[in-house]
Amino acid sequence: IENSEDTKLYKRILAILLIIYRPLTLYELESLVNIYNSVSNEFEALLEIIGLCSSFLILREYTISFIY
Repeated sequence: IENSEDTKLYKRILAILLIIYRPLTLYELESLVNIYNSVSNEFEALLEIIGLCSSFLILREYTISFIY
């Protein structure tokens, strides 16, 4: 699982969120994460990924932030 493409994508998303000092909207994250070639509907894929990371990420009104 550690070397899968999904894991690389999750790590890329978390790295982006860690580098940016403010919460991001899904639209901003979508423009920063290059998943267009691997996923047909990237917006829904991001929603699913954020849901899978719900132990440390929260989504409120299309804005993603870390749970503190």
